Amino acid sequence: MVDTLASGASGGNPVEVQVLSQAPDKRVMLIWHNPFLLLFSIQASFINKNQIKMNALPPDSNAQFFTRFARVYLPVSLAVASILLMAYVFIFQDVDLYLMWFEGESSLVEIITVGFAILGLIISAKNLGFRSRVSSPFFGIWMSLFMLGFIYIAGEEASWGQHLFDWETPEWISEHNRQQETNLHNLNFFGKQIDRVPKAILGAVVVITGLFWPLYCKFKGYPKNPSNWYQIYWPTQAVKITALCFFIIWLTGRILVISDQNKLQGWNLHFSEVRELFITYFLLLYTWELRRFKNKQQ
Repeated sequence: MVDTLASGASGGNPVEVQVLSQAPDKRVMLIWHNPFLLLFSIQASFINKNQIKMNALPPDSNAQFFTRFARVYLPVSLAVASILLMAYVFIFQDVDLYLMWFEGESSLVEIITVGFAILGLIISAKNLGFRSRVSSPFFGIWMSLFMLGFIYIAGEEASWGQHLFDWETPEWISEHNRQQETNLHNLNFFGKQIDRVPKAILGAVVVITGLFWPLYCKFKGYPKNPSNWYQIYWPTQAVKITALCFFIIWLTGRILVISDQNKLQGWNLHFSEVRELFITYFLLLYTWELRRFKNKQQ
């Protein structure tokens, strides 16, 4: 915020002097309304306060930057980092790096996925609060299903707190769980993982609704925001970069398998956990974009 100080100096002509206002900083309120700003809290703490004051952007510019970060910079960074790390693992035979980033419930990818799911749960709950402003009567049910979905994702990825509280996996689960953990998505029956079909369906939804359909509409000249139920429930352009990154990660994984370059010291190299991360982030962005109805009376 800028205050203008009129002075009678210099022949009585007013002189404008820009100074930083002493009004309270609104960053706290901005963070509350945009959970993605929390991702910057650690980085911002290392920036010199004077530099922040000198280079501060208006609130609207800050919001635009963080929106661009959430839609573009973050998914692209995660995709590029995953592919480069996998290449490094393969070239230098670094199993430890693979386990740290890609594999297991304590990997960085798993932890990030849990964080995205918790953020998605919070946003879905806040969306549920303004369901009366949305014309569709199913919006409340839709957000409730998303809340349950994010709880399931966070719980499953964290093995429902098993690694935190260190309990023994029940024997009847351990016999069928490929990682001997208390979760459902790693269960094997008749030699098949039970989560393959749901993950394949969700992956198809991400690519079709977030990437292929928008391209098809652009090619056909269809309107981007038709005024019907499609406008409420169909993903917006905000998720297209995340969908593209998911597709690239999936394609890279398939190339590893087809070229038979996915073996490393007894481990099968894969991007399965990274794909789960991008599916979760896609759902997170989707629920965040639904907040456009918050201040809109339908």
